[in-house]
Amino acid sequence: MPEIKVEKLSEATVNDLTELIWEFQNDHADLYGTYYKLKSGAKAKIGEILGTLVRKRLTRVFLVFVDGKPTGYLFLDIKKNIPIYAVETYGYISGIYVRPQYRKLHLASKLLAEGEAWFRAMKIHRIELKVDLGNSIGQKLWAKAGYKPQQIITFKDS
Repeated sequence: MPEIKVEKLSEATVNDLTELIWEFQNDHADLYGTYYKLKSGAKAKIGEILGTLVRKRLTRVFLVFVDGKPTGYLFLDIKKNIPIYAVETYGYISGIYVRPQYRKLHLASKLLAEGEAWFRAMKIHRIELKVDLGNSIGQKLWAKAGYKPQQIITFKDS
């Protein structure tokens, strides 16, 4: 049985996360189109941005390691709602990724359990996310975890 460990992002794991995000974005660009295509120089910028997230109180990133290898991540944010709504703050899952060869180990579920525990500790009771309409794997994951579709985001390229 492989050793599975979930860790909070640290300065020591920023480079691991940079590689995973690079892989995820390129995978998404191939599968779902140019919206996910990265600019030249994006990899360095990703690392720079991640370095600032280590100390942010309202952002949390978890990485999952299998036998010491970085294999996935979960990005979380706490966002303020428009001040006219009763729900003043909510949790937002801005990204989850597990390398394809590790997906049978239920690592996304382990990451999600850590993320939901963090939201509860932060007194967050509503969690939102976006999932691409073409991402049937993601849609199944979220449905199995109890998430329900609420709206469709529409766009027009001009």
